[in-house]
Amino acid sequence: MTSNIIRPLMYYVMPGMFFLFTFWQPAALQLTFLVTTIFGVVQGRLFQNARFRQWAGLHPLIKPQAPLTPEQRRRRQLAAMESKLNMAQMSYEAPSQATTKKKGMLSGVSSYFEEVRKRTDQMVRDRAGQRGNPGSRPKGFVNRAEAYEGRRRKELAAEKEYKRKGSY
Repeated sequence: MTSNIIRPLMYYVMPGMFFLFTFWQPAALQLTFLVTTIFGVVQGRLFQNARFRQWAGLHPLIKPQAPLTPEQRRRRQLAAMESKLNMAQMSYEAPSQATTKKKGMLSGVSSYFEEVRKRTDQMVRDRAGQRGNPGSRPKGFVNRAEAYEGRRRKELAAEKEYKRKGSY
């Protein structure tokens, strides 16, 4: 029903309003609006034409169904309520006595990420040369770390002595 009102407005009133709002504008702008309007009307008519749609390989237009009467609407609502009631009665299952712990919806996701984390940790340990436990280090690594710690202690002691003398 509303499309019966809107369609004549869009075909006849809107172009007239365009003319009223643009009659003092430059001719190029008026010509642009005129050509655009003509192309829009032609395109709209073509796309509504069944033969053109078939020729262009477009799906046919679906005609809207007639609106339901209040009686038909009430019957559909009653049928829907009845089917929901039947489904609820059919799908009810009494609780079981078993106390098995069911997995939650996100347990699969969390176990997947846990597995990825473990594999990543293992890969990093392999690349760093760690073959055993995460706390164990290769002998060469431990020797280099101890040498660095010794150098750093000497640097800190020298800095402390420098500040103590006041030459800072």
